[in-house]
Amino acid sequence: MFDRCKFVGTRFVASIFAGCSFDGCDFSYAFFDLTIISMEQIGYSLPERPNVRRDLLKILRANAASIGDCEAQNKFISLELKARREYLSLAIAQRDSYYRKKYDTFTKKLKLYWAFITNFLEQFIWAKAKSCGNF
Repeated sequence: MFDRCKFVGTRFVASIFAGCSFDGCDFSYAFFDLTIISMEQIGYSLPERPNVRRDLLKILRANAASIGDCEAQNKFISLELKARREYLSLAIAQRDSYYRKKYDTFTKKLKLYWAFITNFLEQFIWAKAKSCGNF
């Protein structure tokens, strides 16, 4: 059992975490490849910031594909799209100065709205297809 451990930027390669649990750990900017780890094990340790969570979920999705775990890959895709939608919603609302600075021009805001629309469509299409192909 790993409780509130910091794995920031850690590379997990060809590791097996069967029977392990992670609670409140920090996996920000961590990398997984050919590693056996389930959503149930890492779910309570996903980063709070949606952009960092989305990036970790992309890595976990690619990891699941590398070991042929289609079920985990589908879960990670769903959560990745949800995290992206959360990030885009926060960016559109621009309540935080970070988003106001990052998306300060009309062109950037237009791209942001376009990304939100395409994310919605991706979520809808993926929910109907639920395949393990490259998404």
